Amino acid sequence: MIYLNLIVGILIFTLFAIRPFVYKKASKEFSADISSYFTSVWCFLFAILSLPFFYDYLFINEKIVFFKLGFIFPILKGCSLYYFMKYNQIVNKENTSCSVFWGMISLGVATLVSTVVFNIPLEPLKQKILVSIAILSLLFFSFGEGKKLSKYGKKAFVYTIVFATLNNICDVLGIKFTNWYVMYFFTIFLMLLFSLVISGKKISVLNFFTKKVFYIAGIIFALGEVVLMFSMQYFFPVVVALFIVRVSQSFVLIIAHYVNKEGKISTQFLFALGMIFISYFFFFGR
Repeated sequence: MIYLNLIVGILIFTLFAIRPFVYKKASKEFSADISSYFTSVWCFLFAILSLPFFYDYLFINEKIVFFKLGFIFPILKGCSLYYFMKYNQIVNKENTSCSVFWGMISLGVATLVSTVVFNIPLEPLKQKILVSIAILSLLFFSFGEGKKLSKYGKKAFVYTIVFATLNNICDVLGIKFTNWYVMYFFTIFLMLLFSLVISGKKISVLNFFTKKVFYIAGIIFALGEVVLMFSMQYFFPVVVALFIVRVSQSFVLIIAHYVNKEGKISTQFLFALGMIFISYFFFFGR
């Protein structure tokens, strides 16, 4: 089982480390609204294709999930995820490295809310590590790449943190009260509805299947979400799975320096290596 966990962890790490760069190209060619739209289309395609295999997940205790209180979490996340994608693309377009810092900050905030407000159990050491990383990320952002963002980019960064935090809280509570497939299917369905209303007339959906920039980014995002949500129920606690995502994003700093010429390499390496060091205590500390 430990080897299977390792494989799943590596798969999550890889898919989420790639994501910012395939979306970087999309952010340069199309508006942030369009990015939310094509992402929801590809993710919903995965949901429809998988429905015959996971249909039973839509029933909890022999009742359709619509009648469960926990159903509010995928609905709430679907609305939040639309705006998260929109504002994250604005940040990503200006500076890919900044897409690392919102992730660490939002996970720290979500950890505090989940444990203090909703009493979701998490080891004290892990709580301290996540909150400490959030504070460290805020410092790195404020004195580093954050200075390079425009006024609008900084505002988008704050909105990204708000919606990312809400997404993380919905994941923690949604997995607890429903299951991974309900969280994936209905989150994407609501995100698609938002996209159709707001962006449906701006571009033909056929472009999402014919243009390389759309289908590569869409497939990478959908695969990442499926693997991540599935792992939250069968391989890792929700916060641990989200932490793996954040560790992968720290390597984005190094790649972004060489690919996009962002930041000082010494600073990028310092943060990434620090995350590796902290990860040891997160997974193996007591």
